[in-house]
Amino acid sequence: MTISSSNRREPEIAEMTAIMDAIKSRDPDRAEAAARHHVEQAWSIAQKLLRSR
Repeated sequence: MTISSSNRREPEIAEMTAIMDAIKSRDPDRAEAAARHHVEQAWSIAQKLLRSR
């Protein structure tokens, strides 16, 4: 649902890249923060989409 929302592609790629960079750097705190940010962004978009239906 959130992947197909408008203006989501570039931010999503950046969020996934941040997660992967942190994992590659073996930085669990940064990986967790990046993953949480990604989920929070997706949740926010999902809430808006569900409310508009």
